[in-house]
Amino acid sequence: MASKYKNESQFQNAIVVWFSREYPHLYGSLFEVNNNPKNIKEAMFRRGMGMIAGVSDLVLIANGKFAGIELKHPATKHAKSHIEQQLKWGMHVKEQGGYYIMSESEDEIKYFIKKIVEE
Repeated sequence: MASKYKNESQFQNAIVVWFSREYPHLYGSLFEVNNNPKNIKEAMFRRGMGMIAGVSDLVLIANGKFAGIELKHPATKHAKSHIEQQLKWGMHVKEQGGYYIMSESEDEIKYFIKKIVEE
């Protein structure tokens, strides 16, 4: 499937900008998780500080709900083990009563967010 965004970063930015315009009263409720260390030394340090492999790109806390949002871009290739870590974390979120989505569809992600915020 083709995307109107060049990469995952542009896709993520579009979701964040849309959210801030759609729900300005919820500023701070949708935020990025910087989970991409530059090297093994930084990874080891950040793991000691609480970094967890597989945590979603965005986290949404709204309306008494917690959600992980993993954005995928059709042109981005990930190792199978990386996707498995992300899905494992998503299952953990759901087991704790939260919500999780992994999608490359802008409409699907917006619908997911709207359900959490508006219900």
